[in-house]
Amino acid sequence: MRLPFLSMFITSPFDGIQEHAEKVEECAWAFQQAMECHVTERCKAFEEFRQEVDTLESQADAIKRRIRGHLPKGTMMPVDKFQLFRYLREQDKVLDSMEDVLDWLSYRPEPGIRKELEKDFFLLIDAVVNPVEKLTKMVTGNSMKQNRISCLLILLSSMFLVLNYCKVIRIPV
Repeated sequence: MRLPFLSMFITSPFDGIQEHAEKVEECAWAFQQAMECHVTERCKAFEEFRQEVDTLESQADAIKRRIRGHLPKGTMMPVDKFQLFRYLREQDKVLDSMEDVLDWLSYRPEPGIRKELEKDFFLLIDAVVNPVEKLTKMVTGNSMKQNRISCLLILLSSMFLVLNYCKVIRIPV
């Protein structure tokens, strides 16, 4: 027997979003370490960090699928369900972009960039990683409101653009 009224009060999808945000934060740390390894040429662990980013991205995709698959119709939430899915998609795009950037860099025959570009490149990476580190603090349980989701969507979209810029630019060697 199906009880539609009780299905409105299921477990919160915000716990999964918090878990996904934590994976994004872990991935950002590994991304930053990989980029430092690649740019400075002093670290030989670039491939290990790239594999860690791949693993974390796969785990985050599993969390995303679980959130999407376990949210029945008619569930009462403080935000629109499609807004929640849109936020989750944007958050996942950041992970995908980090993975893509590292994959593209792994194809380069020689690591490193010219010394005069290193400082600007590290500033660019910090511009991506610093907001991601604050992401898990912004996504807290059921206190996620409509305007907070809109702000987070804007933040994630801008981080996605910066990561795509990293992927597209041709860094002279």
